[in-house]
Amino acid sequence: MGRFVRCLGWLALVLSAMVMPLSREARIYASDRGEIEFRVGSSTSTTVAGARVIVINHEGKIVSTGLTDTQGLFMAHVPMYKAKWNERYDAKGVVNAIVVADGYNEQAVFVIPITEHTIQPVILQPIQPNARNARACPWATSVLTISPATSTGMRLNST
Repeated sequence: MGRFVRCLGWLALVLSAMVMPLSREARIYASDRGEIEFRVGSSTSTTVAGARVIVINHEGKIVSTGLTDTQGLFMAHVPMYKAKWNERYDAKGVVNAIVVADGYNEQAVFVIPITEHTIQPVILQPIQPNARNARACPWATSVLTISPATSTGMRLNST
């Protein structure tokens, strides 16, 4: 379980580094919320119930999270934002998502457009016992943590 948590932390760090930084011109309209319908399935089933969906905005903040229902659906309501690059498009902003479920490899989904109703399919791959993917993030050998002494300094913990 500890390796899974470290893997999820590492993936969140990578996601936040890859998110395109936006200028101060981005304006958020609190009353305008987009709807993203996540349809989670797998290579062996059309639905994955109980999958955790974590939606992350352009600033790296979690804006929605929840579990898929028995049909593999999760509805995320996220704030739209208007920036210079998206003024003439139907999509008013983008988000990223991480989807995890017991028995499946995690899946990151990048650049999901925020519209009045976006449908975002996600395909999870089952973990294969005794295969390379059965190990939690074999490439993640270090974890970056905030030092409790200073709350601003960072310390690299090796595993």
